[in-house]
Amino acid sequence: MFGGSMGFGSGGSGSISSSTDVALNTPALNEQLVYNTSTQKWQNGPVASYLIETVRTVATSGAAQTIPDVSTATVHNITLTANCTFTFPTATAGKSFTIRLTQGSGGFTATWPVSVAWPSGTAPVVTTTAGKRDFFSFTCTASGEWFGFVAGQNY
Repeated sequence: MFGGSMGFGSGGSGSISSSTDVALNTPALNEQLVYNTSTQKWQNGPVASYLIETVRTVATSGAAQTIPDVSTATVHNITLTANCTFTFPTATAGKSFTIRLTQGSGGFTATWPVSVAWPSGTAPVVTTTAGKRDFFSFTCTASGEWFGFVAGQNY
């Protein structure tokens, strides 16, 4: 089996040296292996909430779209139905989110907050073909600044 200390998940740490150290059954959806300090066995347990992405869908962007704090959602599926100016939540270290933009009838643009740092200092241009999707990721490593990344375009 496995030796050494294994500490992860919400259950603490312990080591697996024989099959008697494990109490497993078929895992349910959103379960992971966690260490139960009461029984001193590894078992199925709930996935930590920070490991599950929450998706928010916006069918009609309008001219302005405010991205809520990541405690509300971390993935935003937005259909552009007008040239859209985005507002982001407060940049706090350790937070990140992804935006998937889908062109509605096509030709619409996105204006990103000026506070976003992009590679080479240039914000990307979204694909303007109707029905095409672009993916953008944003992360904050130091409070006060979002870093923007093109994850993929023209899907």
